[in-house]
Amino acid sequence: MNHLSSQKSWITFVSQLDFSTRINNHQEAKKALESSILTALKQRLGSPGVHKGAAGSHYTALLFSGGIDSTLVAFLSKKLGYNIPCYSFGLKNAPDIEYSRAIAKEYGFKLKEHIILEEELESVIKEAILLLGTRDLIKVSIGALIVIACKEVKKDGVKILLTGSG
Repeated sequence: MNHLSSQKSWITFVSQLDFSTRINNHQEAKKALESSILTALKQRLGSPGVHKGAAGSHYTALLFSGGIDSTLVAFLSKKLGYNIPCYSFGLKNAPDIEYSRAIAKEYGFKLKEHIILEEELESVIKEAILLLGTRDLIKVSIGALIVIACKEVKKDGVKILLTGSG
């Protein structure tokens, strides 16, 4: 799939989900959540070795902030036997860069940093507005980061970029 899903298709997808099954036991809920996350990761990571190219470049990488969501994805990927590269993006001295460094060091994640230069921002923000068709500040700020991330990881041959977005 080489396109973004429309808001309408996401709303349709979510409205078709079955929420009738409820888990009332805390331990069962934890196991079900862990199983769902691991299944999703396995589907995206493929078989061991498949996520690497011939020259050792990774087809799969993680957009990494050092927050709980991206750290969970990195940790579980490593638990499955993958030490995929984690890419951290931010302005110089941004908290996300600091957090990502500390977490990557603590858990032995491979970290690649990209410090976003102010000169980069204007063109990337314009590109995000065009791609998203909106000037909504939240959407454009996230979109601009995704634009930068996709351009940077593409240079390394990455084909799949995982996120920990909630």
